[in-house]
Order: sequence, then structure tokens, then C-alpha cells
Amino acid sequence: MAAPATARVTEPRSVEETRGLLEDSSSEAGAPDHGSERAPSATKWGAWTTVAVLHACAAVDAGDVAILSAVFRTLEASSLRVGPQTMGSLSLAQSLAMALAAPCWGIVADFVPRRRLLALGVLSWTVTAWLTAMATSVGALIACRALNGIGLAVISPLSFSMLSDLYPDHQRGRAFGLLFLSAQVGAALSSVAASVVASRSPLGVAGWRVCFLAAGCVSACLVPCVLAAPEPAQPLAPRSTPRATDVRIVLAAVWHNRTLQLITLQGLFGNIPWQAFGFLTLWLQYRGESDALAATIANAFRVGTAIGAWAGGALSDACHGRDAAHGRVYLVQAADSLRLPMVYILFRGGDGADSYNAVRAVVALVAIGLFAPAAGVSNRAILAEATPASARASTLAVNTALEGIFASVIGGPLVGVLAERCFDYELPPAGSTVAQMSGAFRERNARALGESLFALTIVPWVICLLLYSLVHLTFVADVRRAKQADARAAAQHKANNR
Repeated sequence: MAAPATARVTEPRSVEETRGLLEDSSSEAGAPDHGSERAPSATKWGAWTTVAVLHACAAVDAGDVAILSAVFRTLEASSLRVGPQTMGSLSLAQSLAMALAAPCWGIVADFVPRRRLLALGVLSWTVTAWLTAMATSVGALIACRALNGIGLAVISPLSFSMLSDLYPDHQRGRAFGLLFLSAQVGAALSSVAASVVASRSPLGVAGWRVCFLAAGCVSACLVPCVLAAPEPAQPLAPRSTPRATDVRIVLAAVWHNRTLQLITLQGLFGNIPWQAFGFLTLWLQYRGESDALAATIANAFRVGTAIGAWAGGALSDACHGRDAAHGRVYLVQAADSLRLPMVYILFRGGDGADSYNAVRAVVALVAIGLFAPAAGVSNRAILAEATPASARASTLAVNTALEGIFASVIGGPLVGVLAERCFDYELPPAGSTVAQMSGAFRERNARALGESLFALTIVPWVICLLLYSLVHLTFVADVRRAKQADARAAAQHKANNR
């Protein structure tokens, strides 16, 4: 990863000069002023400390989310009797709470110290993970995951805002890519570990409860690390509390950003498959794989994502260097196109919906994961460039909220509804393992889950690909407006301090 650097903000004089501005806006020379994006401290050590803490938070955040899908099969066989529709409700509660809480975290983060907000969010992960481990009913479990989602929502807008202040335009792709890599590593490790532990009872405690207890302990260790990390300097000093006029200005900037609107619109559909993929482990278990092997195969897409995160970030920056106005958009379109045939291979192969091959599944999942970061990383880099610095956290918060609400309502819950009501999924007897079920029972449930997953993956991603092409028409103008807004804000700040 390149070292955090400064990025000077300048104001374009005309639309024709915007392309030059895009290519030159990441100048690293010169002393910082009130309108500059500066390194977070006087030393590189302070900057690296902040980056390391953000990576650790991203890994723990993603790991916490991954635990839930990894223990679905155990919850299904437990006394709680959690079927696919209820599993979808659990995912819905957590994802919907994350989506609704993200704008609150993001708006506040644009005005108050972000380090304290991040520490508060991490502390909430700790408490809610422990409460989840102690839940004794489905209702309590849903409530705990909803509260957990509120805390987990803090990492996306805050990490986006802080990394944008630490890195200039031409390095943000790699910075976001490596953060994405850390998240995938955390999710993969948590998923595999939870799948193995969930089916056991260490010290007489149900394995799935142990998983959430452990997640809470890891989160608790992060709190002092977050508080000790330096706060990255923001272009303008934040007020201790946001004024109503400040919030209205930020929301107005978000509302008039056409690039944000298009990226959010395509993201409404693009995030549905990732919500649906929470059922991958359960699908693989019904295909006859052991708990550990099912979790390992399901995490193959995270392996691909981890590899693609670094490569996608570097490629995003390279495309930006070749064509600052359209390069990253072309990259996203290419990545979206390449993952579509992989979805067909994963769920249909060459022999229809009833076919399954572990090697083919691993290859397809790795490929799907490999292409994913190019879109996610480029989206963040595009939004960082097309948004005024003072509204970056708010921008990603709104984007996260709208995408998350739609995907959480459609993705996980609809998999359960389609599987049970359209494809004849049947809840197994309490306490039964997959090995104890008849071959016909396993095959019927596997087919039901596979058909649901295929429908909720291929259709949304096709729509996503078609919508993204419109970003070519809006990006340049939005970057120009963002730079002009930064220059005006810096001038106003300087005038107010005279």
C-alpha cells in the first residue's frame, strides 16, 4: 500500500478543464491550507496507525456479519427451529438496521471527531454480540441482530471518510481495495471457524453461542486501539455539534449528485445477490458437504475477493490514470459482465439445476469474488472524487442506506420465501443432521435453495450492468461541482477566521 499522502484541492475554471483537473487533482506537493486534504498527523507513523486500526475494524465488522450465515444450519436444527424464512428475517433485521443507521453515523461524522464515533460503534458490537449469545427465543435473536446492525453500520461511512482524507485521488483505489481485502479475510476466517464450532458444544455451551461470545471479546479488544489511533485531519475543522443549516447543505449536495444517484440505483440491485449468498453454506450442506467443507467452499468467493481487492484497487487506479473521466466506469462494466457466466456455471453447470460439482463450484465462486472488488473499490473512488470533502461520510452513508434497505428487504428474505413457497423447501425434523436425511429430501431442499439463489443473483446483476453505463454521462460534471464546492468552502472558512 502506498503511504498516505496529501491531496491539494483546486477549482476548475471551465467544463473543458475538468479532465485536466481529474488527472492533476492528486498533486502531493505544497503546504496544506484550510482547503487541503492533509495527512492525519505530523508523522507517517500516525497515519499508518490509523490505517491499521481501520483495517482491523473492517475485518471484525465483516466477521461479525459472516457468523450469522455460517450458523444457519445449526440454528435450523436447534430448539429455536429457525427455517429459511426466519433466517431471512434475521438477515433482514441486521441488514435493515445497518442501512437505516448508516445515514445517522455518516451525517454526524462530517461534523464531530470520527475516532470517538468509531469507538462507540465498536463498543456496541461487543455488547450486542454478547446479547445475541444469550438469546433464548427467535424474537430476542432478531432484536439482538437489529441492535448489532446499528453498531456495524459505523464502519462503512467512517472508513470511507477517513481513508479519503488520508489518500489522494490516484491512490484511493488501492487504499479501498486493501480495506476490502481485510474485510474479506475477517469474514472468511469467522465463517469457517463458526461453521466448525457451531456444531459442537464446548464446555456444554451451544457452539453458535460460543461464536458470538468470541466475536464480542474480539470487538472489546479493538476499543482501546481505536481510541489510541490519531484522528485524520479534515479539510475543515468539524464543529462539536452539527447545525440544522449544515445538515441541510450536506443533504442538498447529496441530492443533486447525479453520479451518486446512479451508483446507488444500480447498487439497489447489485447488492441483492450478496445478501442472498448468505444461504450458500446451507445450500452446500444440503449438497452433501460436511460443515467445514461447505463453509470452506462457500468462502471460495471471499478468497477470490481478497485477491481481487488488491488487484482491483491497483487496476482501478491504473484505469483512472489512463482515462480519468471514464476509466473506472469501464472497469466496473467489464467486471459486471464477466461474473454473469460464472453464476450460471455455479448453479446450473452443464447439466441443469440438479447438477453439482465441488470443483466447479469453487472455480465459479473464486471467479465471482475476483471480479467483485473492481466494482466496489471503483464505486468508492468515484464517489470520493465526485463528492465535496465535507460531505463524504454523509454521501456514502446515504448510498449504503438506500442500497442496504433494498437489498436486505429483497435479498435474504426472498431466498427463503422462494425456496419454501415456490420450490418446495421443507423444514427438517428438529435435531436431525443432513446425513440422517434421505437422499430425496436433501436433493429437494438443495434444488429449492439453488433455484432461489440463481434467480436472485443473475437477474439483479444484469440490471446493475445496464444501469452503470449512465455514469459516463454524469461523472465529469459532478467532479467539477465537487471541486468548486471545496474551493468555496475553503474560502468561506478562511474569511470566517480572519
